[in-house]
Amino acid sequence: MIDALFKHDTVREIHSALLQEQERQKDKTTSSSRATAGENGGSKNEEEEEEDGQWVGTALAALDSECPVSHVVTLHAIRTAQRRSLTPSGWDIDQGLGIEHVANRCLGFRRDFVEGVSTAVGARKGETPAWTHATWEAAAQDPEIVQLLEQMTNARSVWEEIEMK
Repeated sequence: MIDALFKHDTVREIHSALLQEQERQKDKTTSSSRATAGENGGSKNEEEEEEDGQWVGTALAALDSECPVSHVVTLHAIRTAQRRSLTPSGWDIDQGLGIEHVANRCLGFRRDFVEGVSTAVGARKGETPAWTHATWEAAAQDPEIVQLLEQMTNARSVWEEIEMK
């Protein structure tokens, strides 16, 4: 199920797939509840379905509340690593860390990082963050983010990235 929901190329498509899965699970739960009305306890399958619904809801809540830029960058990092693993030279952890190093080097100095920390644990703890971009599409079209994604695509091993700095 996870592969099917997260196979998409954009955060919006993943979000839509999660919404559809949540609706499917609600419909299934409603149907199952009607069919088992009056019975004591639930089967393990019903419990597993309830747990599936919980993680889908948790994933949707995260996508709806967290920084759109971070989602776009994370998805790009995952897809870049996946593409590299399919190449003849293969992929190793140093390359993955190189991708992450490039992302962190750029994102750690953006306003969204400060906003997230301030509203999660800082002086404005509990407040709703005001992200630079309201949507994933806007984040993906920002020239600075486009440049970051290109740098991530071209990232070398973490050791080469550190030496380049």
